[in-house]
Amino acid sequence: MKCFEILGRLVGIVILQEAGGFVTGSKDVLYDGIVTEAILTDRRYLVIRGVAETPEESSIEVQKRIVREFYDTVEDTPSTNKNQELPAADTFQGTYEEINGIKTYVATPKTDYPKNKAIIYVTDVFDLFKGDPVPGDALNPGECFDRDQWLTKHPPKPAGVCVRKVIEGLQAQGITTYGGPGFCYGVVSHPSFLKHEDLDVYIEKSKVPLLINSCEFDTRFPKPFADLADEKFANFAPGYHRTYSAGATHGFTVRCDLNNPKEKAGREAAFKASVEWLIKHL
Repeated sequence: MKCFEILGRLVGIVILQEAGGFVTGSKDVLYDGIVTEAILTDRRYLVIRGVAETPEESSIEVQKRIVREFYDTVEDTPSTNKNQELPAADTFQGTYEEINGIKTYVATPKTDYPKNKAIIYVTDVFDLFKGDPVPGDALNPGECFDRDQWLTKHPPKPAGVCVRKVIEGLQAQGITTYGGPGFCYGVVSHPSFLKHEDLDVYIEKSKVPLLINSCEFDTRFPKPFADLADEKFANFAPGYHRTYSAGATHGFTVRCDLNNPKEKAGREAAFKASVEWLIKHL
């Protein structure tokens, strides 16, 4: 959102709170009345006007109870990039489950499938961050979200811990084989924060086939780095392939401009390549 939008929201929240109101964000945030940056830059709010205390509850306890009762009756829809197409409501087939202490969205095929295999889908910088993800529209042109400041609070290592905990939980359920699409914050589609030595470590220690979906305009994974990856992985026995989408920009597989034919074509091609790669190797 643009800076003046944030300021306008902040002014409204301050006025409401001065009048005894209670403001919180989406279903997953803490209902403590503190308006964090994540709440302020999101597009989901729940506002409770000032209420009188009762002999059993203070005013804020009444407001928190109303929030809990309301959210117990509704489903929460993630904030999304304004250029992204949302699927119809009846296409969401999964449920949220706790796997080894991590809230995880789990979806299984309606037909028969191998019960010892799983695909762990790691969704860019918009997940894994304990109620403080990057807002879905924060990276749009004209937005004033401080990505670098956010990254200082969320380095890659803790996110990796979350993924490992999920893997350990799935292993306890009998899952033995995994595929792992990742986006931006991880690997596979428009990778970020990689160093040259990371490629060497992967080649030395990993036996996992690697697919990278890259694009033309990407300062996080520029052409010289992509060419170096091709050179280093040329003889990688488990398997390596890199796709390239001309005209597309970093993030194109999850938040492209669907009105841009090149970006839309790149996203569709990357999706097809990813599915075929998983079918081949999983």
